Amino acid sequence: MSAGFEVINDSQSILIDQNFQNLALISSGSISIGSNSSAGGYFGSTTIPATGVPLIFVRSAGLVSIISATNGRFDWRLAKGVTTFDYYAFAPPQSLSGNVGLQVFGSDGKLCFDAQQKYLRILGTVTTKGSMYFPDGGGVGTALSFPLPGARPAVCFSDPGGQFQVITGSTVSGGLTYRTVARCGMRINGSNLELAQFQEVDSLALSGDAHVNTRVAAAPAMVIVADVSSM
Repeated sequence: MSAGFEVINDSQSILIDQNFQNLALISSGSISIGSNSSAGGYFGSTTIPATGVPLIFVRSAGLVSIISATNGRFDWRLAKGVTTFDYYAFAPPQSLSGNVGLQVFGSDGKLCFDAQQKYLRILGTVTTKGSMYFPDGGGVGTALSFPLPGARPAVCFSDPGGQFQVITGSTVSGGLTYRTVARCGMRINGSNLELAQFQEVDSLALSGDAHVNTRVAAAPAMVIVADVSSM
């Protein structure tokens, strides 16, 4: 060990050393919008501290999809009618003022652990990969339900899921030959996670001689479940 120190439990497993890198809560909050009446729902982007690529965990009573996450931001979409959701962003810990309590730095000088911060607590994973279809008439597809552990769980998709169409003939908006017509959204209903596909475009109609050549629809392969009861 060239830097820092080691914390070892009675099973001789390393809890903290110079290579330790847990994910800390760098941002959390409720995102609310005034209204959401478009058939394609509502798209938004949220800025967070840029400490590294985050994992975004969500609690929501309505269908929401985290589309992408990059260093300093994440993009999301709400199903039609949904106007609010809670998020918890976990990434490498940020430097806080005060320097109170235990801090561990790696050999590169970067902060590995800071006792002032709240860290990601994984409860487990839920395998959700399977057939999930979006109704041709639009709206919301049939929901799949999965039990969740913990008193206050939040979930993070391994991948967004959704329905994607390959278009032949005329191109669609932006000259593309494909489009995303639905996203896989999550919502928490009591102690259950519910997943369903919801419409992402304002109109499912195609203009000119464009038509759907291939369609692919799927749920995320896995959902990670975290405990956010004290966050």
